[in-house]
Order: sequence, then structure tokens, then C-alpha cells
Amino acid sequence: MQKFDLVRENLYLGDICAAAEILKNGSSEISHVLTVLHCPSISVFEEWRNVKLDSKEIKEVYVGDDQDSLQGKEFATESALPSGNLLYSLGHTGKDLKFTRMVVFAYDQEWENLLDLIDICLDFIDAGRKEKGVLVHCFAGQSRSASMVIAYLMRTEKLSSEEALVSLRQRAQASPNPGFLKQLDLFERMNFKVDRSSPIYKYFRLKALGYLFSKDKKFDRLKLRADPGISNERSSRSTYECKKCKRVLLFQEQVIDHTRGEADSEFDDMFKNMIGEVHKNPGDHQNQCTSIFVEPLNWMNSAMENDVSEGKLSCPKCQAKVGSFDWSGSYCSCGSKIVPAFQLQMNRVDVITVNHDAKKKRKNKHDKNNRPEAQYVLSVDLCSSLTPLMRPLSGELSLNESGGNDPNRGSNPDRGLIVAFKSIATMADRNMFCCEWSHKERDWPCIRVHSRTVGVGNRTVSSNGDYHAERRFCSNLGMSNQTVKAAQKSVQKSEEFDIRRSPISIAADVIYIITQLSDDKKLLRDISVATGVAEDTIRNS
Repeated sequence: MQKFDLVRENLYLGDICAAAEILKNGSSEISHVLTVLHCPSISVFEEWRNVKLDSKEIKEVYVGDDQDSLQGKEFATESALPSGNLLYSLGHTGKDLKFTRMVVFAYDQEWENLLDLIDICLDFIDAGRKEKGVLVHCFAGQSRSASMVIAYLMRTEKLSSEEALVSLRQRAQASPNPGFLKQLDLFERMNFKVDRSSPIYKYFRLKALGYLFSKDKKFDRLKLRADPGISNERSSRSTYECKKCKRVLLFQEQVIDHTRGEADSEFDDMFKNMIGEVHKNPGDHQNQCTSIFVEPLNWMNSAMENDVSEGKLSCPKCQAKVGSFDWSGSYCSCGSKIVPAFQLQMNRVDVITVNHDAKKKRKNKHDKNNRPEAQYVLSVDLCSSLTPLMRPLSGELSLNESGGNDPNRGSNPDRGLIVAFKSIATMADRNMFCCEWSHKERDWPCIRVHSRTVGVGNRTVSSNGDYHAERRFCSNLGMSNQTVKAAQKSVQKSEEFDIRRSPISIAADVIYIITQLSDDKKLLRDISVATGVAEDTIRNS
């Protein structure tokens, strides 16, 4: 008798009997069948239910497939699935070949890796529900297939693994084994996706690889991570180098963290022969860690020749010993036993920490055109012969025209420099820049010149700033009120046009044109001095 239950709209959970009946007789509700079983062949239905079915293969993808499957190659290097194993098969089957069936290979055992299959299965379930309906089944319909349905509910309804299990049990029988429950917990902690860059996944992957080695006494070399010493990638955090020859050995992202002085026991329910321990010496858990534990990397390949279970790790460049590995685990100085262990001694490596401030400055340099306001300043130090320096703005003290806010005004013997500073401040003020007196970052004071404008590029300035600057230029030139008003209206009118010129340059051009059209004529040289814009620039406009 067929046994399947409606879990959600167009989503069914059942056993092998239900699948056989539906494929044999057809169904008006179901178009897709997901089989999570240790026997991927269609003959499983004939063997167990005496139901012979026709099938037409669409494709088969194997882990490490060397044909044209990028997906198979990706899973060979990034996942913990053994190379050569079936990743999934896809085909048409059942009555009149109207069903689309996907098969993923999995045993109902605590150590089985379902986590790496979740994304593939959930995508298939989504496709089936959109077309008509999908049946998810294993042998009994309670562990493997139930785990996939639980993962689907978790992702689509944002439920925890416990909540999804409770919800499913309201509609069907479900009893995932402890190993599957653990993997569903990892899926939840990775925000309902299999994030292979996550430390959570990397820890699981290392454990799974260790378990495979304990079973087969062989290590799949495709699982070695890329050698950071010959990679074009760069770490966003820290880099570890050989202390002797400075060869890059690993990035911080490849470090497997552990809790000091605690047993490595998170996966005890899955991998019962790889249980972590804490050293029996009662004082050891107080010790500092003198080692780091990492993922197996490609430069370690020679150390693992002939599939030895333990050995030393040497720098691939200078051959200096940097650590050791042991598939059965190794103790850290803090007392924790890590299983398996790829261990580097901290006294054999140098840690190069990325300067996040420098990174931020480089990023800001590339993004400067997207900033809401200008961030670059010109600093001139009293003790550096007025050498301009580019650096970020910090600390503000205004410098008025008389230099009244100079904290060293009365005691500084070098009046020539003070006069030079006033000249810089005057020129900056003419060109719509702020001048600040600052002595917070250095032992000596400096003047800082930076943009007071808000906006992008040189074109956008505050209208208030435009008004006062232009008014000041006209006042310095001794222009009549009527001529000043005409100049101001002309500048305001120019803002309606996309003139790719500096606002100060536009103001200088307008003043020159207005004065030439009026009786209040001014020399080009005088306008250039008042505005700080070159005569040729004004003349050519």
C-alpha cells in the first residue's frame, strides 16, 4: 500500500512503495520525484516492489567528473563528497516517461554526508513545485527524504531545524538520524545555505575528510586546498609565512579554530571513531595555544605520499619543518585534541596582519567620486619647508585672516612662515576652500586646506558659498552695486547649464564679461588676482 503525505502545497513526502505506485500508474498531482537512496538505478523498484519502469537518462554528474561538468569538478575540490561518487542523476521515467526523476546517492547512516547534497535537492524541489508537484522519498520515507524536506521548510519558511521537524511531524512521520539532525543544525547556522566559505562548513568538511580516511586509508588529493603561496588571491585578514624563508604558507581563512582547553566533540554523533578529547593533565587546559590547526593545503601533498597517516610538514621552499599532521588527531598545548590534525607551530611561522586602515584608505581613493563630501586635504607643516602632504582630515581649528587662532602666534620667531600661511589661507578662501589650523596629530602645528563643498566632483558647491565668494570677489574689485547684482544673477543662471568648469572659474568669467559690458570696467589682471583664476583661463572662456 502506498504511503505518502502532503506536507505543503505541491510537496509530498513518501516511501519507496509510494514512489513505485505513482511512477507505475501516473499521477495528476505529481510531475517530479526526488529519490534519496543508496541505490540510484531505476531497477530498485523492480527489485523491491516488482515494478518494472522505463527510463530515459538526461544526464549523470559525478564528483570530479572530467567530462564537461563544471559542477562535478567544483564538488571534487570544494565539498567533502568522495571523488568518483555519483553526485546526482536526472532522467525521465514512469508511465509514458512523464515524470522527471532526480536521484542522489545516500545511506541512512549517521556519518553520511547529506549537507553537500542539500542545495541540489532543494533546487529540484523548487522546480517540481512550480510545474505541478514533487514527491520526495527514500526507503522508509522518515530519515533521508524527511531531512531534505526539513531543510526545504527551513529555507522557505525561515524555521529552525527543531521548528521544521515539529512542523513536518504534524503532517507525516519523520525520524532523521542524529547525524542528519546535526547537519541540519549546521545548515541553520549557515543561514539556510551551504556556504563553503564559512568556518562552520570548513570544520565539517575537515571532519568528513578525516572520517573517509579512517575508513579507506586513502586521501583524495583533489580535496587539498589551493596553495596560497602560488595563488593570485590575497587574504582579507592575516597571512602566515615561513619564518626562515618568508614563503607564504596559508591565509587566516584556512585556519580551523578550536576552543582552548575544550574537547573537540561537536561531531561525535556523526563520526564516532573521531572523538576529540582533552588532555588528562589537569593544568594543561590553562596553557596558551602554541599551534594553529589548518585545512590540508596543496603544498602538503608530498608529505602525504603513499597515504601515510602521520608525518611532518615542511616549508615547500626551504624545507624547514613548520609543523606536522596526524589523521587520528593531535593535542594542542592547551590540552584539546583535534581530530584530524594539520598543525603548524607558531614559533616556526610569522603572522602578517593586514592593515585595515591602509585597506580603507585604498578603497576610499577608488571610491572618492561617490563620496557625499570631499575628503582630501592639503597639509603644510611649519617644520617641513611648506611641503604639501596629502592626508585625511582630522581635528579642526580655524585660522582667521589675522592668524588669531594660531596657538603659537606669540612665541613663534619665524614671522615669515606665518605670513606665508596667511597667504595660503587667503588663496584658499578665494577658491572656496576651508583653512584650518591644526596641531593635534603632530608636535608642531600645520595649516590644512580642504574642500568645504558638498556634492560630487568640482561642479557641485553650496549656493551659500557661491554667493559669499562671488560677493567678496566683487567687493575686492570695487565694483558698483548694480554691476555686482548683474554678476550674481548671471552666475545663478549659469547653474542651469551643465558647464563642466570650476564654480570659481565660472564666477571669474562672469565678472569679467559683466565688467566689460558695463561702464564699470576692470582689468583682466585685477580680476585674476581677486579670484585666483589665471588670466589665460578667463580670456579663453
